[in-house]
Amino acid sequence: MQTKKKKVFKIVVLGEAGVGKTSLVRRYCEGTFLEGYKTTIGSDFYVKYLRCEDGSPLILSIWDLAGEHRFQFVMENFMKGAKGALLVFDLTKKRTFIKLGEWLQILQKAAGSVPLILIGNKSDLIDSRFVSADEAKAYAENNGIAYYESSAKTSWNVDNIFQKISNLCLNKEATEVVEYKEEARRIDL
Repeated sequence: MQTKKKKVFKIVVLGEAGVGKTSLVRRYCEGTFLEGYKTTIGSDFYVKYLRCEDGSPLILSIWDLAGEHRFQFVMENFMKGAKGALLVFDLTKKRTFIKLGEWLQILQKAAGSVPLILIGNKSDLIDSRFVSADEAKAYAENNGIAYYESSAKTSWNVDNIFQKISNLCLNKEATEVVEYKEEARRIDL
C-alpha cells in the first residue's frame, strides 16, 4: 500500500496590533476564544492537521505575526517561505484598514505573490463598525484578493477562511507543477 505524500503549507497571518489575528488562529486551531488582549511578541506558531479530497495529509503551519511596528524588522524573516497569507483588519478601527497597504508591501517583498485573503474581523461588533463592507470589498477587488468578514468571538466564517486559503494554496501548487512540467518539456525538445 502506497502512502500519500503529505503537503505542508506555511500560512502567515498579518495586520496591525489588536485586530484579532491571534483570536482567529486560536479559534480555528483550538476552538477557543479568550477575552482581553495580549500582545504577540514576534510570532506565535500553530499547526493544524487536515486531509485533502484525495485523502492525502495536509498540514497548515500557521504563523501568527506580531502587529506592533517595533517588531517589523523581523517580519520579513517570518514571512519567508509562506505559501499563503491572511491579511486581517479590525472592522471597528479605521486605522487598521488604512495600514493594509503597508502590510501588503511587506508581504510581497518577503514572500512574493502568494494566495492572499483579506479579512475584516470583529463583525459581531455591529454598532461599533467603521469600515463598510462595500469599502472593504472595493479594496480587495482593487488588489485582486478575496474578502471575508469574520468574528473570532462567535467563530463566524473562521473555518471557511482557512478552508479557502488551503484551497487557494493547493490550486496554486497544482498550477505551478503543471507550468514547471510544460517548461521542462520545452527545454528538453
